[in-house]
Amino acid sequence: PVYSNVVSPVIYTLDGEYHADFIVSLINYVSERFVMMRPITVVGIENIPGQTGRNRDMTPLIAKDSSVYKTSGGAEKFLQFIREEVFPLVEKDHNKTPYRVLVGHSLAGFLTMHCFLQHPEMFNAYLASSPAMHMDNSIYLKIAEEKINNDVRQTSKGLDDGRNMVSISVAMATCNGAKHIRKQLDSLASQSMLPRELVVTDDCSNDDTTEIIASFANTAPFSVRIYKNEA
Repeated sequence: PVYSNVVSPVIYTLDGEYHADFIVSLINYVSERFVMMRPITVVGIENIPGQTGRNRDMTPLIAKDSSVYKTSGGAEKFLQFIREEVFPLVEKDHNKTPYRVLVGHSLAGFLTMHCFLQHPEMFNAYLASSPAMHMDNSIYLKIAEEKINNDVRQTSKGLDDGRNMVSISVAMATCNGAKHIRKQLDSLASQSMLPRELVVTDDCSNDDTTEIIASFANTAPFSVRIYKNEA
């Protein structure tokens, strides 16, 4: 009864046949610890078995190398399907639009990044895990950079109020990564579009990982937060 008038946030999970159960498990774990948290709906969006449909639906560009991507370039139609068919079905009983989150991993992370950059109004938040953006020598990275830089220019000129400007947070999980962590951190700091923040969760490292991150945080050009799992 206490939640009767609350519009439940909805997490739309791409590759739902693989990842929806995992997301549900995470939500259940958090909900059991924070019992006052409002209910959260998880929707798994599945694809046809095999790579044919997935390669088509998750890629915004038609691949030049068809030996790797035998089908490609169907991302816009897939997003149209989500917008025109999935949203109305899932949200038909809601009295207002819920807080929407899109989650995608690997090639689905590519689609998540594309939607984030080209259709930011579709979702309120985007989680792209290890987005596979290497198609055609990572050409989409150049498209993304141009889009981000253009948004920055529009805002700086006063042509945009900034509400549609992209904002990037980076999440990093570490465990005994002292050998390579500094290169990763320096790479983040050298990007043409800096992230708004870096959130690090360390899983009981017994080397210098957290010390290296803490040292980097002292001079980093963005906010750095470190959470240590001691157990």
